Amino acid sequence: MISQITDYYVVMQVLGPMADNLDQLYGSYAADVDTQYATTPLHSLHKMAHKVNYAPGCSDNRCTNYSSTDVQKAVQGAQLVVICVGTGTISGLNCFQL
Repeated sequence: MISQITDYYVVMQVLGPMADNLDQLYGSYAADVDTQYATTPLHSLHKMAHKVNYAPGCSDNRCTNYSSTDVQKAVQGAQLVVICVGTGTISGLNCFQL
């Protein structure tokens, strides 16, 4: 019998500005994303643990306002931490162009 991941993880922490930002997740490298068929990592990971906490850590994908206190507080008690980062786009520019 195959065990479900929820048999192992009760509390999961999802971090990162890309975890719940479908518009920025694919950046400028993908074709137009049809939100009918796409989902954010945060939405999908909710199925994998009994409790999923979320902290972006940054207010945007450039992380100009990083909050280490929020991140440290968020990961306390988590059995699994998933970090979601990516290139994203800022005002139509790829982050590598900045």
